[in-house]
Amino acid sequence: MKVTELAKRYSKFLGQFFPAFVALLATNYVHAHDLSFEEAYVREPPPVSHMTAGYVVIGNQTDSDIVLVGAYSERFGMVEFHESRTEDGVSRMRELDALRVPAGGAVTLRPGGTHLMLMRPVSRPTAGEIIVLTFEDRETNTYEVEFVVSNQ
Repeated sequence: MKVTELAKRYSKFLGQFFPAFVALLATNYVHAHDLSFEEAYVREPPPVSHMTAGYVVIGNQTDSDIVLVGAYSERFGMVEFHESRTEDGVSRMRELDALRVPAGGAVTLRPGGTHLMLMRPVSRPTAGEIIVLTFEDRETNTYEVEFVVSNQ
């Protein structure tokens, strides 16, 4: 096959599929920037613990609420959203089914409040290590976030 024939076929192929490919990339790019994740860290657990907690500030730059319905990581068997509250002088923790990030606002996952419970680690996280957690919203968009392990 001559180079000119190959170039024509390649050009035709790109002409048919390139616009769809660009549209797909643009869609993923927009979703990747709907939420921001800042100050993401995981507490280094004690040597015998089978769980730890994760904290992050999640900002929503859109004009609609975004509801996160789950999170997961290859490093943990289970990741859940939890909320700690003090009622009548007793601290209680409960699992949350979802986490609503308000339009144009933010949610702060922090010690003593809403946080991530990271359970059944594959290996013990150590200070300075980076752990990737993936969040999923109701629209099935995913957000990969790097958390640093901290001994603070």
